[in-house]
Amino acid sequence: MKSMELEQHKALFLDFVSNFQSDVPLDKENYDLKRDHTFRVLHWAQQITKSVEGECGRSPDCLRATHLGALYHDIGRFPQYRTWKTFADPKSTNHGRLGFRTLKATGFLRDIPEHWRKVIQVAVALHNRREIPPHLPKDMDFALRVVRDADKLDILEVMIAHLAPDAPPNPVVTLGLSNIPEWSDDLLEMLRTGHLGAYTRMRSLHDFRLLMLSWVYDMNFPFTAQCVLQRKNWDDLAQPLPDDPAIRAALAPARAHLEALAQR
Repeated sequence: MKSMELEQHKALFLDFVSNFQSDVPLDKENYDLKRDHTFRVLHWAQQITKSVEGECGRSPDCLRATHLGALYHDIGRFPQYRTWKTFADPKSTNHGRLGFRTLKATGFLRDIPEHWRKVIQVAVALHNRREIPPHLPKDMDFALRVVRDADKLDILEVMIAHLAPDAPPNPVVTLGLSNIPEWSDDLLEMLRTGHLGAYTRMRSLHDFRLLMLSWVYDMNFPFTAQCVLQRKNWDDLAQPLPDDPAIRAALAPARAHLEALAQR
């Protein structure tokens, strides 16, 4: 479908991003980070859909809409950062909802049939929601799950790089969290009991690691789990955590869940 041609929308997205420039080094770094993140998420979305090709029963238009959802998923990050100089939603606004409003205002989707336009909009609006709403129509549910998994695959790599001991500090990316040898008992319990961690419980970089490890309970495709294991993302997040019995007890079932998904 011509109105959903990916290359055309890539050009529209890059033109949109060109409006967000800065001579301030940190601001430029953060705008560039989100631009580059977008295209890596698109890549992972394409890889995920390829991994289930022939199994998911989705039409070519559904796959195109899914990929456009990935391309536009973080469009709200740019006005968010310009206004609040943060990527922390609790300190600013929900960037998924802002992305929905921003995308609607651009008119980029105006020529796309209503059904597929809504699929893309849902992927943008809900990609950062803590849990996927039940009973979504099949095309919306599929696109949202792909975008959420693709987003995680890139965020894990980005955050692991920024959490490395020799990484230059960027408090915007690490959400201003302290590098202290402490962790939240609430986050640890969420991980131990198979629940997604809550951003509102984070106080330290160890908490951020625990939260990202809890994402295994919100991964939807075997390909995603396989990548996390093959790229050693799990090890890179888990190994810096203190060697504490409570932490080990929380990690074990989460790792088992990840391995089971990878083998599904």
